Amino acid sequence: MFKKRICKTMRFLYLFNIIIALIICANHSFAANKKLKTIYVSPKGGVVEHKGQKIETISLNGSFKDVKAGDEIVFTKGIYLDRFFLKKKRGTKQNPIIIKGDGHNVIFDGDRSQPKSSGLPCFEIAESEWIEIENLQFRQCWPMSIRITSS
Repeated sequence: MFKKRICKTMRFLYLFNIIIALIICANHSFAANKKLKTIYVSPKGGVVEHKGQKIETISLNGSFKDVKAGDEIVFTKGIYLDRFFLKKKRGTKQNPIIIKGDGHNVIFDGDRSQPKSSGLPCFEIAESEWIEIENLQFRQCWPMSIRITSS
């Protein structure tokens, strides 16, 4: 009888330790992948409607100097005529900096943003790490749409 109680107690402690370990790992995982802030960008900046709410946005000429690991830069729908340039920003494997278009109508238009002889891309990232780019469209960007250097 005494041996059975010890075995049941040991099994309980073993399972209890596993559950605690899983909870700790889950909390660490969620904390490691937390989004710090979202910066909304629109072609002209200012207040725009986004998913039924009015939000404050910056233009491409706005400041991206405070972007940190875990931040998200969201381009609202529209045609972007200016260049996007991000330099010396560091995400991490667990908390990358995410740059994304919101929907299918986020277009960087190179034909109207600069003369074709300039040779500048519509979208440039330099000296940066752990940056994810998703859901952006480019048209008439010459000689290239995206340039990523020293990253």
